[in-house]
Amino acid sequence: MSHSSETTWAEMSEKVSRVSVRTLESIQDGEEAYQIMLSKYSWSGNSDTTFANLLYYGDKDAVTATPEEIQATTDLREAMQAVHDLYKALTNVSVTTEDRAAILRTMA
Repeated sequence: MSHSSETTWAEMSEKVSRVSVRTLESIQDGEEAYQIMLSKYSWSGNSDTTFANLLYYGDKDAVTATPEEIQATTDLREAMQAVHDLYKALTNVSVTTEDRAAILRTMA
């Protein structure tokens, strides 16, 4: 990243606006996906094996997922938890001193 004294307020404002919009949209999409995943994970009894059966085969009881499928499902669940944690950090004033999403919305 280079410094440029040529950048105007309008150019900088436009860039911050674009980043703010994309960040808010992306984190909201991620939170919606997390809620769907959480519902399916809960429905599967909070078991990675059962969750893998549900995701890979559409049935939580009939099939036993392979170790690779279970690991991939665990990775998916952990990644979605990380997205949810970012969402909480962005929107929860108990995590940060201010509602960061509200701050981004002022530029969105």
